[in-house]
Amino acid sequence: MGRVNAIESINARYRRAVRARGHFPNEQTALKRLYLVTGSRERTGGPGHAGS
Repeated sequence: MGRVNAIESINARYRRAVRARGHFPNEQTALKRLYLVTGSRERTGGPGHAGS
């Protein structure tokens, strides 16, 4: 179940990032944004997370 939660979490982060931006001029820009979202870490975390 932990893997499913992790996948759902990253999908939610992708959706938030795309909604906040609205549109992208080209595919490379969109992929770069998703790459940056994937590499960034949220500052808050629940129990069991090593937050920054």
